[in-house]
Amino acid sequence: MDARPKYISLGPFVPWLQLPKPISWDQVFGRSGPLILEIGFGRGEYLVRQALESPSDNFVGIEIGWISIRKLLRAIARQGIENIRVIQADARVALEWLFPQRSLAMIYSLFPCPWPKKRHHKHRLFSRDFLRLANSRLQVGGELMVVTDHQGYFQWILEQSQRTGFISRVERTGPIFETKYEKKWTELGQREFFQLVFKKVEHIDIPQREEISLNTHKVPEFCPDKLTLKGHKDGAVVEFKETLYDPDRQKAMIRALVVEGALRQDFWVQVVKRGDHWLIGPAKGCSLVPTLGVQKALDLVFEAISSQKSQKRG
Repeated sequence: MDARPKYISLGPFVPWLQLPKPISWDQVFGRSGPLILEIGFGRGEYLVRQALESPSDNFVGIEIGWISIRKLLRAIARQGIENIRVIQADARVALEWLFPQRSLAMIYSLFPCPWPKKRHHKHRLFSRDFLRLANSRLQVGGELMVVTDHQGYFQWILEQSQRTGFISRVERTGPIFETKYEKKWTELGQREFFQLVFKKVEHIDIPQREEISLNTHKVPEFCPDKLTLKGHKDGAVVEFKETLYDPDRQKAMIRALVVEGALRQDFWVQVVKRGDHWLIGPAKGCSLVPTLGVQKALDLVFEAISSQKSQKRG
């Protein structure tokens, strides 16, 4: 069995959950330079080519799937590229949390999923809200480029671009990017694609999201077999999935799912005996963004355990 890693090196991979936010990209790259973001790099062919052609620019690639990230990491290592960093995250989450306002020189996305069915349009990325968010992270004069094979998606993005601080330029382009999906559509006979270029002319002020200091809780009593947890749906969505308890260690683990916009966090809350009381807080080893939703999950656990005491007295 081959135990060698398929990614060769994790050096360019940014563990963003563990870093102060927004990220200091000059520090991550070890130098200053124009910061360019690719959303959904696929196999990374175009990103690698751009980084090699512009060695003085700093490139960040965002993807959700690990297989795509692994392939890009291999290409970076094999070609000795030093000006690419890789993030595994939803693009909306990344722009909200990881990039300061006016920090990006350019954003581009090649052949994003068009979600062609009407009932799936809510999943489309380049909505008006997202375009306004992208605007806030771009420098004045910076550009956002989207290339798509789908005419309906192209027209939808144009409609969404109203009142987003951009002026738009629409072009038709041939197969020049050499990405997986471009090759796929070209092989199927499509020789022309839609290219939208949005230039920032007016700033939209959307401050980056900020972390909070989480407040942990302490309770004098805890009955794990009588614990009843209720979720929350106002603003942040909080759901409790399962509870585990170790009587020897006097420790409970409660799995919580917190959804705040595009940010989904699945983590464990621990309730552990310390002296004459029980501590409630995030379990050690959990990587999470400390948000109001996470705090709400801790508060709900505290309220549920505290209610046990009042019920016992009643």
